Amino acid sequence: MILGIECTAHTFGIGIVEKGKILANIKDMYKTEKGGIVPMESAKHHRQVAEKIYLEALKKAGIKEGEIDTIAISNA
Repeated sequence: MILGIECTAHTFGIGIVEKGKILANIKDMYKTEKGGIVPMESAKHHRQVAEKIYLEALKKAGIKEGEIDTIAISNA
């Protein structure tokens, strides 16, 4: 069971995969009214949604935290 975390410029997401099958892929994106990404605001967004996205992914996958074997992260 692999938990993947995407924490890139505008996206915070959690994916859960087991034996090549995607069990969950939940994400939320930081958006601005105009202009580009503001790094501090993007980081704030990610902190605000992280727990909600994580718990939603576990629920969708139908697993408990203790079933996770490996964690992978994309952080750019």
